[in-house]
Amino acid sequence: MADDGIPGWQQGWVSPAVALSPLYDQALNFARLLHARQRRKSSGAPYLSHLLEVSGLVLEYGGDEAQAIAGLLHDAIEDQADAFGSPVLLGDIIAEKFGPTVLRLVELCSDCAGKPKPAWTWRKQRHLARLARASAYECLVPACDKLHNLRCLNSELRHGDAPFGRLRAGPQEQLQHIAGVVRLFEDKGLPLAGDLKHELAQLRQLIPDPHFMPQPAPARPACAMS
Repeated sequence: MADDGIPGWQQGWVSPAVALSPLYDQALNFARLLHARQRRKSSGAPYLSHLLEVSGLVLEYGGDEAQAIAGLLHDAIEDQADAFGSPVLLGDIIAEKFGPTVLRLVELCSDCAGKPKPAWTWRKQRHLARLARASAYECLVPACDKLHNLRCLNSELRHGDAPFGRLRAGPQEQLQHIAGVVRLFEDKGLPLAGDLKHELAQLRQLIPDPHFMPQPAPARPACAMS
């Protein structure tokens, strides 16, 4: 598959069957070991649950095996590089085990490498610029990551949770950034752009508008004296 675009069959929802090799099994086991102690901040579920969801979405939207493996490993460098000594060392391991294409896709998913993380606004703007320069093929994995995170965020809000208390930016900043990412993926012609727009619309309904001033309820007429 060429790296400079998405084949015509990926413009629809239905994806072709992809034969996954034993390399995918190795990537799954590697991801399980890498994130063994990591939990989802929202639910406390093993972090592998998110990685499996992203990899599954990649396959549903027509991705190949390299993209599906990158879905399993997309947070490896951002979250687990310190345990391996450095982002460069972990990147070398990923490239050796799974190839340079997988490493390139994983690196594109990361808005930073290791800790401490830079300021939220700076790294998000920088990441958006990197995504804008990338091909549609390269953007499929980060788009699937964004779709699953959006679905989880909307689910939390619908259930009355307060997810923004644990995030590094407030709801309006998050909404503005997500809207920019969704527009970018739509411009790339990604097949999941419609689902991303749907989730973004849901998020806009769930996040209150800070400029909205509720009108006071009309005064109830006094009861007539009998």
